[in-house]
Amino acid sequence: MYKIYKSRAGNSYIYDNVTNNIYSVDKNDIESLPEMGETALLEKIDSKFYKSIYSDDIDFSILRCRPKVEYSTDMPEVLVIELTQQCNFRCEYCVYSGHYFYERKHNSKDMSDVLIGQIVQKFFKSKDYPKNVSFYGGEPLLKFDVIEKFVHSIENLGLDVDFFITTNGALLTDKSILDFIVSHRFHINISFDGLNNDLYRKRLDGGISSIMIESVIKELLENNPKYVNERVKLSVTLTPPYRLYDNAKYFERHSIYSKLNMLVNTVNIEDNDFIYNFDMKEENKRMREDYLKLADYFIDTEEKDLSYFLKALFLRPLLRIEERKMGIPSEMNRVGCCIPGKQRLYINTEGDYYMCERVGNYSKLGSVKEGISMPCVIAVQNEIDNLIWEKCSTCYLSRICNFCFSVFREGNVLTSKERVNRICNRQKEWFDFLFYVFLSKKELEDK
Repeated sequence: MYKIYKSRAGNSYIYDNVTNNIYSVDKNDIESLPEMGETALLEKIDSKFYKSIYSDDIDFSILRCRPKVEYSTDMPEVLVIELTQQCNFRCEYCVYSGHYFYERKHNSKDMSDVLIGQIVQKFFKSKDYPKNVSFYGGEPLLKFDVIEKFVHSIENLGLDVDFFITTNGALLTDKSILDFIVSHRFHINISFDGLNNDLYRKRLDGGISSIMIESVIKELLENNPKYVNERVKLSVTLTPPYRLYDNAKYFERHSIYSKLNMLVNTVNIEDNDFIYNFDMKEENKRMREDYLKLADYFIDTEEKDLSYFLKALFLRPLLRIEERKMGIPSEMNRVGCCIPGKQRLYINTEGDYYMCERVGNYSKLGSVKEGISMPCVIAVQNEIDNLIWEKCSTCYLSRICNFCFSVFREGNVLTSKERVNRICNRQKEWFDFLFYVFLSKKELEDK
């Protein structure tokens, strides 16, 4: 499949998913072509152009074949450990807030010391071990004593492991906790949502979260600026009412937050009543307008002059296009972002395995006690393929799409074809926008 794109300057390009490449073409040569279609139609442009790319015996059916099932082991790249389901915040848009139809709510469940010990024994007593450990909650720092013991256990084994934590930051005001996190060089994602932060991010103790976060970041910058630059990020969730353009300016001009790397995500709009308070058609329209406005600035600005917010907003997603693997494949790779249990393995407070922290209780893969279940790993892949592969196999984005398994579930089961269509249409709209930005910026950089 191919699709025709235009840059901001009006130049024409063809993205072809058989080669996963982008070709500059004269707009007059493609007048007779539909905007997207089968790759074989490209021969109409110029037979020399076509034959320079494809041999006579090219098998276009490769991209229609279901991908092979991939296997996993008990040694993922990232081990995610749910230490607790407690939290000292009550953020209204949180997936565990009670607003989401299929998700658990905050509760008092903690991972036991016995289970923590079993995880150390199972995953870190051999030459092959996870090189990255991420602590998850709830608020994981509520179990700081467990984190401390776990880290010391790994260090006593002489292993080189990177530790990650996403936190609301409240307990980083405790100097002993902050000093431990910094001295053990944790990668920290601190949740802070810019202009909407205090609207939704509510502390149980009644304090104002933005004041607390600013004081923590200020102390980190004053005492450990190099560490902050290398290992600390703000995790920004965009929530309605969307204020994307205003947030971009806020983070760019802020005396403290402008110095921090960022991750920028948008709140999940599926399966919750949180969004019932908003006219989402109007909110999405405003979001698109702001994205286009910021895209113009991003295209015209050198990378060194971009704010961290804009880098997170554009550079990170554009990597999917920038770093795509080009060439005609010998077989079709799995569409999406991960192989269950391979890149990430999530262990909940009960010791059960899931593919990541975003899938709730959909498709258990095993447990600490029993190990990973290969039949379950295979079943998940087959179930997903049965749902989406017919659609993916005829989509021009089949080699570049990065959908997440989590978006196709409703609770513990997979979703309907209708929802798949809705999600796929959003993905196409998003990637069409990214191609526009990518091509427009590339043109300026290549001048």
